[in-house]
Order: sequence, then structure tokens, then C-alpha cells
Amino acid sequence: MHIFQNFEKAVDERKRALKELKRVIKERTEENAGLTKELEELNVSVNERRNIHEVNGMLFNYLHMLYFPPFAFDLTIELNLYSISLDFHMCT
Repeated sequence: MHIFQNFEKAVDERKRALKELKRVIKERTEENAGLTKELEELNVSVNERRNIHEVNGMLFNYLHMLYFPPFAFDLTIELNLYSISLDFHMCT
């Protein structure tokens, strides 16, 4: 009878450990889902900031060309939803 009780006790301990592991897995899955969403939002923010800095750089270059022109040029500005491009062409 003593051996059977030890076996039942070991089985109960394993069941408790399994239940605890399932709980931890569920918690980690929920945490990972939240972190994934946060990471996506941060990625969007980084891309928006990159676009802003690129536009600021292009505008700075444009203004610099206006105030300190090394040569005569034509300016083409192309706008779309996600970007702005400025093209400078030398006039001959």
C-alpha cells in the first residue's frame, strides 16, 4: 500500500507542475501578444520619424540651393502619400 501512495503523490505533483506550466505558458503568450502590438506601433513611429527627417533634409538642401546656388537649376517636386522627392537639374 505504501508504494501506491507514493505513486499517487508523484502523479499529483506532476499534475500540479503541469497545471502551473500551462498557466505560465498562457501568461507568456498574452505578454508576447502585447509586446508584438507595441513593437508594431514603435516600428510605425520610427518610419514616420525617418520620413520626417528625410523631408527636413530635402527641404534644408532645397533652401540651401536657393540661398547659395552654385549654378542655375530647375526644381521638380514630386509628392505622393508617403514621400516627397525633390530633383535638381542643372540648366545649361
